[in-house]
Amino acid sequence: MMTAKQALVELAGSAPDDIGWEELQYQILLRKRIQESQESEARGECYTTQEVLERLGLCPKSSG
Repeated sequence: MMTAKQALVELAGSAPDDIGWEELQYQILLRKRIQESQESEARGECYTTQEVLERLGLCPKSSG
């Protein structure tokens, strides 16, 4: 996984010269959320779409 500093340097290097503060903040937050999701998935802390639908009662449980 990339460190926060590495991600920020990469983002700064790939961002257009005229990027605004709000867009930059959004991009930083987006990358943070993606990394958190990847780490959560690696720890097995996620559900399949089928599992979510079953938990919400939106489809019957699969028989397999």
